[in-house]
Amino acid sequence: MRGKVAFSKRNMTIVICLFFIMTAFIANGILHLQKTSEVNKNITVPEQVTDTKYFLKLYDGKIAVFRDGSNMPVQITDISEHSLCNFDHEQLTLGVTVIGDIELAMRLEDYGS
Repeated sequence: MRGKVAFSKRNMTIVICLFFIMTAFIANGILHLQKTSEVNKNITVPEQVTDTKYFLKLYDGKIAVFRDGSNMPVQITDISEHSLCNFDHEQLTLGVTVIGDIELAMRLEDYGS
């Protein structure tokens, strides 16, 4: 009987130690996330970024950027229509409206990767 009690105390000690170790890891992770969010607060958007409305569509087998209402592209990318998935190809055949330089850059990056 005595051996079982000692075994129980030993297991409890191990569980308590593991609990404190896990708590330390979680606390460390929370501190890291707080520091990361403080760093991200200091990131600013460049002043030259605009809210221009763009229209993306396929043009001569590539993705082209049009300003709203224009029939001539302001930029023809190197992104081939053959590299696109079916969904993106269908959307760009119809045309995709994009607002602002940041969204334009993100969309083109997505289509190019």
